[in-house]
Amino acid sequence: MARHPKQKGICRLCGKEEELTFEHIPPRSSFNKHTKFVSIDFMEYVQSDDIINNPPRGKIKQGGIGYNTLCSKCNSFLGSNYVNAYKIWSQAGAQILSKDDFGFVIFTMIEQEPLKVLKEIISMFIAINGDWYLKAYPELADFVNNPELKKLPDKFRVFMYLTNEGGTRYMHHSVYYKPELGGAVNCTEIAYPPFGYVLTIDFLKNINVLTNITHFKEFDLEEKTNIKLPMFKLPVYSPFPLDYRSKVKMTYDTQNSLKLKKELENQRK
Repeated sequence: MARHPKQKGICRLCGKEEELTFEHIPPRSSFNKHTKFVSIDFMEYVQSDDIINNPPRGKIKQGGIGYNTLCSKCNSFLGSNYVNAYKIWSQAGAQILSKDDFGFVIFTMIEQEPLKVLKEIISMFIAINGDWYLKAYPELADFVNNPELKKLPDKFRVFMYLTNEGGTRYMHHSVYYKPELGGAVNCTEIAYPPFGYVLTIDFLKNINVLTNITHFKEFDLEEKTNIKLPMFKLPVYSPFPLDYRSKVKMTYDTQNSLKLKKELENQRK
């Protein structure tokens, strides 16, 4: 039996009902070929009192992280048009992370294809979200499906960061309340070393610790260039979007939360 058997459903990219193939996210060639990971239901995280010291067990899986969300035609389309550019991009990120430890860096990535990289990143967000996403935001699929298309509405912004501490994060579309960002943020997030990405919708501000790469849409499809970016390296210990607390900070916050919970319970007695 195939490790990732096909499933019948709606392709997240073309919208047709087809046999859905397994789409590696990020691509297999970007360090996601033999990944061993723990699959955990999001509600298990929500219900856990201490996800650092007593994390949900989940199920161990191998063969790379991905989803049965794209038909074979769309899967092949991404592979032919964008995956190789993303492979080169991720290899450059891995080289940066291989250097001495740092929290912030300004680096130049040589001979990159920014538009192809951005289209591949957006295709990953389309793939991890439900088929409703295609109906709600058809502009995203249009941007990916048309290689030469550089038009992406301003309500969509893509941010990124470096990461190699903690784990991975695959957070589907959610509204997350962040007081320091002025309130609710409509977003979806993917973190898999060497990079993490956040796609925001109708959020027109910048996020201090993240690097805005939405301007990649302004390049031509075959244009190769050197990209100079300032970037933070951020830890990923929780499943929640825009949460980059260190392990020490998360442990501290958890202990305080449990202490407060116990005090409230004692008051009710």
